Amino acid sequence: HLTLAKAKISKILFFRAGAFPPQAGNSPRRESKTGEFAPIAAIPVNAVVSDMVLSADSSWLYLFNVSEGKVQRINTSTSILDNVSAKVMEGSEGMCASSDRTKLVTFVSLCGHDATNSQGEKRPLEGKFQTIDASAMTLTSTFSASVDPFDIETTDRGMLIVSGGSGQSSELSVIDMKTTSIHLRANRFSAKSTIRLHPDQQRIYVATPSEISCF
Repeated sequence: HLTLAKAKISKILFFRAGAFPPQAGNSPRRESKTGEFAPIAAIPVNAVVSDMVLSADSSWLYLFNVSEGKVQRINTSTSILDNVSAKVMEGSEGMCASSDRTKLVTFVSLCGHDATNSQGEKRPLEGKFQTIDASAMTLTSTFSASVDPFDIETTDRGMLIVSGGSGQSSELSVIDMKTTSIHLRANRFSAKSTIRLHPDQQRIYVATPSEISCF
């Protein structure tokens, strides 16, 4: 098995899970007693990488190249960056994957994350989303919604969960990706919250600067 470390500037590093020996309590991890702590592969990307996700069979590592605005993938068996990529809208910030890993979704805020623009008073909230066929690495759809996306997750029912990036407090929005209509807006969340959907899709974790909550 591989443990993946996200590189922010120049390369993606692969480590064997055995390189991280268990430690008692909260003590920091140290070099493995079996050898020097070192990556088994280093793949140059020369870009800022915001998100990474493995394919369902772990044969591909999909990454979002923020610097060049594209989704790329690495063959995990050969540690080679594939020459096929999917170009997305300029300014796109991040990516998530469907639970079966067949679809990737990227997002861009067209209004910008503005702490003084809580409900779009200064500028209408608008985000754009693009879906990508992960196997073919081709764009399949582009749609807009009246939200300022900061982080996203998808459900098996084709719903997109979006955390807001504007204002001091914001909302979680649930968007139907087929109709692009907003089904739900839930207030009381801090702006720029990171979200993760539990595998059972009955719970969602929301990380704010002060705490992590489960709903």
